[in-house]
Amino acid sequence: MLTSDYFSYLSCKGGINLFIYYLIFFTLGTCLCSFSQCLGWRLAQNNNLTHQHRSICDNCQSPLSFQQLIPVWGSIWGPSCAQCHYHPSIWKGILEFLAGIYCSIITYIFPLDQAMVLIAYFTWANILLFEDYYEQAVSFFLFGSGLLILILYSFCFCHHFSFPDQPAIILILILTSCCLSQLLGWADFLLILFWILTWGSTLTCLNLLLASSCGLLYYLFIEDDKKSLAFFPCFFPGNFILLLFFPFY
Repeated sequence: MLTSDYFSYLSCKGGINLFIYYLIFFTLGTCLCSFSQCLGWRLAQNNNLTHQHRSICDNCQSPLSFQQLIPVWGSIWGPSCAQCHYHPSIWKGILEFLAGIYCSIITYIFPLDQAMVLIAYFTWANILLFEDYYEQAVSFFLFGSGLLILILYSFCFCHHFSFPDQPAIILILILTSCCLSQLLGWADFLLILFWILTWGSTLTCLNLLLASSCGLLYYLFIEDDKKSLAFFPCFFPGNFILLLFFPFY
């Protein structure tokens, strides 16, 4: 079993040991992103998570081969489906690669215990991201339990909650009116409220600006049949970037 002391030993040795140290977390990031995409899709399709053990082709539902299950390789260079010759979108492989880079950066910036907390959050957020992308809705249990753990962790261990100031209260009232007008979902509102309490109004507004920019770029450069884009896929890219500089602990 890999322990914190072992990773600390590797990080101090340099050279090939340091390369292996970051390669482990790069591989972990790609696997977690692949897992998040699969689980998010299954939750959106209301598939039985306990009996469907193998990942399946998006087109014909046939079980994927071992090579297609390898993160990054399976989506970019791996073989097509043996049954229908369908090849998954290259974007899946790109996202898995970026997730591996992100997890490596996290372990470079933060101590191992803090990095693991962010990686756990990264996985939870990615599952919600993909579920919301496919279904434009998120699982109440998954979202609620994850948010509750975040609140308890931030409040009990970090003491990072602050009472909303006047700009934050105005922002909360605006978001509430958007929810009542059905322009924003309540899950989106609760997540934004969490960041208002931990980050404050300034960083939360910056996060919303990044989310709006991601949505605009999506519509400009990525063709899609969806008439509307779910909020979580726009919200989390900027959120992940800000966490590198302003973690919630």
